[in-house]
Amino acid sequence: MKYYLLTPNAYELYRATLDSAMGFPCPGTATSIEPIGTAPRDAGGKVLLAVSGEWLAPAEAEEITAEQYHLQVNTPQP
Repeated sequence: MKYYLLTPNAYELYRATLDSAMGFPCPGTATSIEPIGTAPRDAGGKVLLAVSGEWLAPAEAEEITAEQYHLQVNTPQP
């Protein structure tokens, strides 16, 4: 897994790109990753994203460690 922090705008652009590539025909009704309204955020308002290592890194993403990600979303590390 890879972990990132993104601005809300960068996250939405990445989600739209993935949706288009994966063939989701109805943005807002079906999506490849969590919608912005329910996506986890850090204390500064950036969106936290965890993706499979084979996915390309989102543009404008700040890579963070698994520990940083899990501390922010309050989940145990695998």
